[in-house]
Amino acid sequence: MEKEIGFEGVGLRDKTRTKMNGPYSSRVTSTVIDIFSGSIGGMCGLLVGHPFDLVKVRVQQQLIKGSTLDIVTTTARKEGVRAFWKGVTTPLIFEGFLNMMYFGIFSAFSKYVFPTQGYQGFSPGQAFLAGGSAGLLGSFFVTISDIVKINAQLDIEIGTSRRTPRVIVQDIYSQKGMRGFLRGWSTTVLRDIPGFATYFGFYFWLRDVLARNFVKPEDQPPASDNPHAHQPVPMPIQFFSGAVAGLISWGIVYPIDVVKTEMQSKWGENVSALATLRKFWHPQNRHLLVKGITPSLAGSIPACGVTFLVYENLVMMANNQLYSD
Repeated sequence: MEKEIGFEGVGLRDKTRTKMNGPYSSRVTSTVIDIFSGSIGGMCGLLVGHPFDLVKVRVQQQLIKGSTLDIVTTTARKEGVRAFWKGVTTPLIFEGFLNMMYFGIFSAFSKYVFPTQGYQGFSPGQAFLAGGSAGLLGSFFVTISDIVKINAQLDIEIGTSRRTPRVIVQDIYSQKGMRGFLRGWSTTVLRDIPGFATYFGFYFWLRDVLARNFVKPEDQPPASDNPHAHQPVPMPIQFFSGAVAGLISWGIVYPIDVVKTEMQSKWGENVSALATLRKFWHPQNRHLLVKGITPSLAGSIPACGVTFLVYENLVMMANNQLYSD
């Protein structure tokens, strides 16, 4: 019979420091750990990657003429260094919630949809399926977050004219109602299903391949007694696998992101996703589908690397606390 689990400090801990037994209990606990670790990891990754994202949006919308470097220097000179975190408040709040959803759905797939396997027997195909499902279910919320974030990023501060996220929300709601916040939802779905399928699937595949081939058994971090927790790997592999997964996933979906950004930056116009895509598909405009890709891919490396680095280590810390003797 399991010992009573009580609250001590800020986390759940077995009062007698004994192992938690039972497959259902370990699955639930492991899922909860994944949810909160993913949430914090995602928020850390967003803070690291937001300056790159701001530059990407401004390059896409040609808000400041010139090269990517020109946009960086002009933004810093006219608006200050803090401008690179414009619009970060709303997505930071949403990012915590969204990553709770993304990592929670992915974790649930590994433990409930494929219950006899856990992470250890999770095939690449199953990992891609779980990631794509997470992207689909999170698309509604990320659409709302992105439309506020993008319009805040495009708002160049001139005197006291800068709008806060709250003012942007009020503007959208007053003119378009609740439907205005779902502008670009269809393109978000088209971006996030393949994007998160690649993001999660490639990460867990690469981390395991690197761990099997380049880490000696004596250098492997100690495994958790939780049978449903994925086995830890060294931190350089965590960061590198996350960085590569982010780089590849963003590279695949970037043209769709350009279309989505165009729609959401012009939320007051009644232009469909198909009409916007046709505009970009015109021979004279096709080059715009990769405009701003340099800062986007550059930002995905530290942002995604940090996300998985923080996530993995929080998971390991929590499992060590809960399942150690």
